[in-house]
Parts: sequence; structure tokens; C-alpha cells
Amino acid sequence: MKAIRTMWAINGDELSKQYAGTGSTSTEVTINNKTSVKGKITHKMTSIERFFKNNINSKDDIKQDCIELINGSHKQFKSMAGQEVEETMIEQQHIYSDIKPYTMCVLSWNLAGNEPRYDMDFSQVLKSEEFHAAPDIFIIGFQETIQLSAYNVIKGHDKGRVDALRMHCEDALTDLDPEASYAMFSSSAMVGILML
Repeated sequence: MKAIRTMWAINGDELSKQYAGTGSTSTEVTINNKTSVKGKITHKMTSIERFFKNNINSKDDIKQDCIELINGSHKQFKSMAGQEVEETMIEQQHIYSDIKPYTMCVLSWNLAGNEPRYDMDFSQVLKSEEFHAAPDIFIIGFQETIQLSAYNVIKGHDKGRVDALRMHCEDALTDLDPEASYAMFSSSAMVGILML
């Protein structure tokens, strides 16, 4: 989970540098879910640096123009010159981007608090006529994995059922395409919800 929070924090830092000129002021909180004395000092220093860059040595106009040019909302895009810029960017995107076509299947199953039917061929559920081959990525969500009573909310998720569902999905993915080497990237179990 910390790896995902770190990735999220790094992404936030890069966006913040593009738009505000400094890293994010909440990087440590995002990664660790708390802040230290050092983190508070870093936060204040980043705020001072951001104030200086945005008020005394401001290059906001240039940054905003660049962002609008890249995302296609700049006023120049409405002119002929803008269209030429866009066409040139599309022609040269292979120089700056590594584009790979991935397919993703996202599905959700509401169990309504009932025990799943493990005898069911779950690999059939994962198949879709939209895909010529098995998708590269699956995101599978189970809702109401337990009855949502006050007792169950306090007790938390049913570990046995969560493990069984996870194993059932892994078996189904193996049955779906024995040649594909699917790996569990992340899973999260909460009260009544399981995301794989």
C-alpha cells in the first residue's frame, strides 16, 4: 500500500512542479499518513519558495501557455497555426512517447451478503466479446461480501471469504488463459468490499 501512496505522491510532486513551481506541500503525509517535525519544516520551506516563485519571480503566464498548448485548449489551437502545431505533435509523438496498446477489463459483482457459488465457472464471466484475446489487466470488485450489519461493521471483513474469493479469481484467470502470466498487483479488503 505504501508503494501505491509513494507513486501517488511522486506523481503529485511532478504536477505541482509544473503548475506551482515547487513540489507538493503534502508529500510526506501522502506517503506516511502522518507528518514529522522535519516534514512540517519542509512544508513551510516549500510554501515560502512557492510564494517567492509565484509572486516575485513569476513565470506563471509562460507555464500556463505551455500547459494549454499541450492539452489543446490554447487560443492558438483555434487558429490554422494551432492546427499545424497539433498535427506536428501527433506526427512526432513516437519520439517523445512509448505507446503500447493495453486492454483492461473492469467488473463488479454484488454478492448481497451471500456466500459466492465457487462451483460456478468464473472464467466465463471474465470473457468478453469485446476482446480478441484475454485482457492485459483485470480490476475485479466484489460488493457486500458480508451482510452489512452493525456487528459485521465492527468485526470487519471476513478473512476466510476474502482469501477464498481471491483464490477463486486467480484460478479463473489461469483457466481463462493458461499462457498469460497474471500477477496480483494490489488487493484491498474493507468491510463488505473487496478490490483485486
